[in-house]
Amino acid sequence: MKKIISLAIIMFIAFSFSRDITISQTDNDYFLKYTEGDSYRILNFRRNLEDSVYTYIHYSVSFKPKALSEEVCYIDTLWDIAGKTIDIKPSSVDIGYPLEYPDIMPAYIQAFLDSEEWQAHVSLNGKALDYNIMHDVIYGDDIFSDLIDLFYLHGYFTVGVSSEKHGFVLKEELQKYGFNGDEIIPMPYMLYWHIERVKKVK
Repeated sequence: MKKIISLAIIMFIAFSFSRDITISQTDNDYFLKYTEGDSYRILNFRRNLEDSVYTYIHYSVSFKPKALSEEVCYIDTLWDIAGKTIDIKPSSVDIGYPLEYPDIMPAYIQAFLDSEEWQAHVSLNGKALDYNIMHDVIYGDDIFSDLIDLFYLHGYFTVGVSSEKHGFVLKEELQKYGFNGDEIIPMPYMLYWHIERVKKVK
């Protein structure tokens, strides 16, 4: 947590001196766009038309991120800025899928290799999806610790994940991260974190 706080402070100072942040709004959505050269990051908050509270967060970037640990600092800062203007009480957060973040992929792959339940499923079914097991591995392991710490700093804890648009990690991707290439590792291309409010500690 200390690492996130320190990096967030550094980035907030950087934003203060060169704040290329634009804000736009529709009936349902509130967008913060941080532009840096030719690249940008967008944090989008969404609500239902009949509700004043924003309950869904989506984070996207225009480039291949280097690390989830870096991006959570931008999410943190943009979330803080938005919180000064709109009422945010998220229950679902989407920051992209695991394959987008190279720093977590070795741990992600290893978590499935270490899961007895997933390996038993693979032994019986081969390259077939089991959503419940997949969600349990993603949620139950320490793969996304930087993101989970960020939620907690904003006063939330995770209660589960859900997903859409699934596939498997390709052979070349597996080999890029030091594995044999024949491992059967599921990949959700839309991953949602479900969170609930706790006492804010930030």
